[in-house]
Amino acid sequence: MSESLPIIQLHGPARPEGEGKECRIGSHRFRISALGVEDETEVRRLFAKVFGQTHDERWFDWKYGQGRGEAVGLWDDSGCLVAHYAGIPRTLLWHGVPVKAVQIGDVMVAPQVRGLMTRKGPFFQVCTRFFGSRVGEGKNYRLAFGFPSKRHVQLGEMLGLYHNAGKILQLRWAVRAERLAPWWNWSPLVENRATLEQQVAGVWAAMARDFGDFVLGVRDIDYLRWRFLDRPDRQYRLFCLRRWPMGDTVAVVAMCFADGGAE
Repeated sequence: MSESLPIIQLHGPARPEGEGKECRIGSHRFRISALGVEDETEVRRLFAKVFGQTHDERWFDWKYGQGRGEAVGLWDDSGCLVAHYAGIPRTLLWHGVPVKAVQIGDVMVAPQVRGLMTRKGPFFQVCTRFFGSRVGEGKNYRLAFGFPSKRHVQLGEMLGLYHNAGKILQLRWAVRAERLAPWWNWSPLVENRATLEQQVAGVWAAMARDFGDFVLGVRDIDYLRWRFLDRPDRQYRLFCLRRWPMGDTVAVVAMCFADGGAE
């Protein structure tokens, strides 16, 4: 079974717009600014209100700490965060050439301000401010991309902020309890840096070479450690596929264990 998911490229205004300034949406006054670690409590509060999920300090630090993430926020006149637009830096191989990009995520608008009847509402304000200061020629990131919901794609396109670059296919299939052929073996990767780096490096180099005519997100050992092994709210393990007993690793798989099962 396959499921189509949107993939987008996002384009910001040519000139950066200032941050830490007041802005008006209709008759309402807001303040827009970059977010930092001191805003963690407000970000987590808005996340819970918008998505109905809660995360602790470890999750926030894993995703946004130590310069890993960037965000712009919109504050109402009572000092509450009501909109949030964030991204995580990613390196892409664009036909084999490394490109600095940012992957958009955690786009949030509080329910109480979604109904402001104007094209340049809270979503528009945080989105354009993020792009204008961070994305484009001569800025930190050459491009931005994301995998939003259908509703967010339509809103972004309507406002002239997003471009839908096509779809990717998510493949799913039921795994039958059968053994591999005798000369193949799945085994857990030893989770220390030296061993992981050695086992992952060859597989990643081969993948990057094979996809040289495409755009590919870097999946080296640093990315795998951060994305899977360091994540505090999910338990992942890495496995390798190789010819038994002395063959090289030909594939690496991250598997999440939860509720007595794996995915």
